[in-house]
Amino acid sequence: MTPTDFIQAHRDAVLIRAGALNPNAPICHPQAAAVAVSAEPLLPALAKFCSDLADSRRGASAAVRAKGSGFSTPDFGNALADAVRVVTQARMAAHMRHEIFCKPMPVVDYKPQRFPMLAIGADLEFLGESSEAPEAMVSDEAGALAGLGRYGRNVLISRPVLINDDIGLIMATFENFGTAAARVEAKLAYALIESNVVLSDGEAMFDPLQGNVLASALAESTLGTAMGMLRAMPDPFGETLDHDPAVLVVEGALELLARRLVREAGLELEVVASSRLPSGRWYLLPNPEVAPVIGVLRMAGSKSPVSIDAGRDDLGRDGTLIAVRANAAVVPLNRIAIKGGA
Repeated sequence: MTPTDFIQAHRDAVLIRAGALNPNAPICHPQAAAVAVSAEPLLPALAKFCSDLADSRRGASAAVRAKGSGFSTPDFGNALADAVRVVTQARMAAHMRHEIFCKPMPVVDYKPQRFPMLAIGADLEFLGESSEAPEAMVSDEAGALAGLGRYGRNVLISRPVLINDDIGLIMATFENFGTAAARVEAKLAYALIESNVVLSDGEAMFDPLQGNVLASALAESTLGTAMGMLRAMPDPFGETLDHDPAVLVVEGALELLARRLVREAGLELEVVASSRLPSGRWYLLPNPEVAPVIGVLRMAGSKSPVSIDAGRDDLGRDGTLIAVRANAAVVPLNRIAIKGGA
């Protein structure tokens, strides 16, 4: 195998041993399955190869690296980062239920920017044979200001863990960081919807005068009332929006009741439960792609809000440093939702 083949095969073999990659998957290196079932300790073998490769690049006259120094080479760090990135992002994705009621909002950098509330009179008027079409002005409110926040931690994997080829421990560690990355954004989303912020029109997101507060416990009758309230909500020009209810968000203790109500009524509602809401709280929202209430900021072109890369350890410690970074921010977009709970 070429050096690239060797590194990719061992990287994929690590994932196979961890149960995170199917050896028959098209993306899996063709030699990875054979490497994975061998008796070879994968991480020390990869480190030795990376050390030898680094020596060959430096030339014959350069001093030979100390035995076992391959764990600190960029090739080894990048290969290990590639492997743990898979399990980190998979675990994060499993804890992103809040995305169901939020709309991704792409941004190009970390600078704060405005997210305006759209205001346009969208009624179409009947046109006679010789009449002219009336104009509609597109305008916006000032909008909420939001910018991506950066969160992270540097993780030093010690030499004994690497020498012992403790792949299970390493993968479990980074799965936990995947959960943590999802938790950062989830906390922001639930805190925002509960904070009842003032929107750019100067009015609170939820207020009885806005027709979007139902101070009643979740039940079949109150869910029906909330569905009617959601449909009856007007746009800024007073026209009824008639939105289909799509997501029922409830605090954790209401999850069983919420799922039962939805199932028995045959409703096409997605139930999202969270312990981050206060006791008795529930929300009914439309499809976020149709009428977004909460936006989650996403770096444009990025496949995931969490990134895993080889880190640089300026302290020269014994092991491999992996950098975990997550981008997260939320922004209020409108009030087209019903807030329930006594």
